[in-house]
Amino acid sequence: MQREDRQLKKKEDELKHLEQFYKEQLQLMEKKNTEIYQQTAHMYEQQALQTQATVKPRPVSPVCSELQSQVLSCYRLNTQQTLRCSQLAKDYINCINSSKKNLVNHG
Repeated sequence: MQREDRQLKKKEDELKHLEQFYKEQLQLMEKKNTEIYQQTAHMYEQQALQTQATVKPRPVSPVCSELQSQVLSCYRLNTQQTLRCSQLAKDYINCINSSKKNLVNHG
């Protein structure tokens, strides 16, 4: 019986040792992961700043705003008869498509 107790104690000690070893390994991995994350975040910030400095914002101006206003107004006035606004809506869509073509050809 005493021999079994010693073997059991030895196994428990081995398990405690392994548990401690794996806890330490986990802590090291977590620390390394945190360091890598911080480095990546720093690199991302640097790259974002560099990109911001080199990419120029393009001025954006609304297109077909007059037609858009007319279409919205027509829909408000004709809530039960929206087909009355169909020609305005077609004109608005044509205006948008024309603007897209111009942007592609000249942008």
